[in-house]
Amino acid sequence: MWFWILVVVALAIGGCVALIAGAGVAIHHAATTTHTVVYSVTGSGTADISYDSFTSGNSGSSQESGATLPWSKIVTATGLFSAFTLTAQIQTGDTVTCTITVDGKQVSTNTATGQYGIASCTGSAS
Repeated sequence: MWFWILVVVALAIGGCVALIAGAGVAIHHAATTTHTVVYSVTGSGTADISYDSFTSGNSGSSQESGATLPWSKIVTATGLFSAFTLTAQIQTGDTVTCTITVDGKQVSTNTATGQYGIASCTGSAS
């Protein structure tokens, strides 16, 4: 009987080790995968644009005032958790649409109209 108990315990430990090793490989892959992020703003006229990226525990922000539309910016991001925001405020014109695309997949879009309307988009790579 003790023999079978030891066999079961050994198999359970081996299964746990295999599970942990598999999870480690998956986490490493997610942490090192590079994502292509496209921020885009369409509409007529000009807009004040700000975009932020949070990847691998780091964040960065950029702004462009009076950008002529259409406008776009491509950035790359890596990390287990990546989040992105894009905001566009109409300066001239009457419509603005923001879009965030990650690895070719649209993750967020929003449209604003009217004087000084603001379109905001938020998305992630997960």
